[in-house]
Amino acid sequence: ALSQLLVGCPQAPGCCAPSTVACVQPPPPPVCEAALARLQRFGRPGTSFGGQVHSLIWHAFAGTCFNATAREWLFETINASLPMSIAESTPQEYSYTNMWLMSTVNSILFGEIVGGERGRIAANVGYEMWEEFYNYTMHAGLHEFTSPTYTYVQLTALYPGYIYAARPGARAQFGHILDMIWADTAANTFAPRGELSGPHSRDYDTLLGHGMLLI
Repeated sequence: ALSQLLVGCPQAPGCCAPSTVACVQPPPPPVCEAALARLQRFGRPGTSFGGQVHSLIWHAFAGTCFNATAREWLFETINASLPMSIAESTPQEYSYTNMWLMSTVNSILFGEIVGGERGRIAANVGYEMWEEFYNYTMHAGLHEFTSPTYTYVQLTALYPGYIYAARPGARAQFGHILDMIWADTAANTFAPRGELSGPHSRDYDTLLGHGMLLI
């Protein structure tokens, strides 16, 4: 759905990227309707992989692309996924880096979108998870380090938090972890072969070390 909206935007490349500035002009109505229909096929997003696009679409496209009924549906879908505790956000613990980060950022952004008491609780759950992860990682490093597959998932989870998290100081902390991940990736990239060198974790291609990070 997010790809449909980005590709369908009529402006020059780059103007539609999810950011604090939405498109000057929305995608054409058929593109918006097709993206909404795709979202509605999957129902409640949850706080893992299924929820990553919802906050991005809300911030970048809901106000310009969706009518009031569609916005209300998207809002209620996000509201239905609000966690009231860390256990509701994820069954994992903070060393399971990619899963923890997705649940952390989705909890923060979903809570801040919904607002009110339930939104505040959900956002606080996410920020509590973030503090656990941040303190652990700044002392011990990344648990899922230099992973050809899951470094990519970490990045796609972190950037929405870096762009949209509203709590003072959160953006700087997200930036610290992003810098750490990119420094780790750069230091362990063997440019002549376009592959990760040295030891790395969670490698599904044990012969060549290929994964989404290198696509």
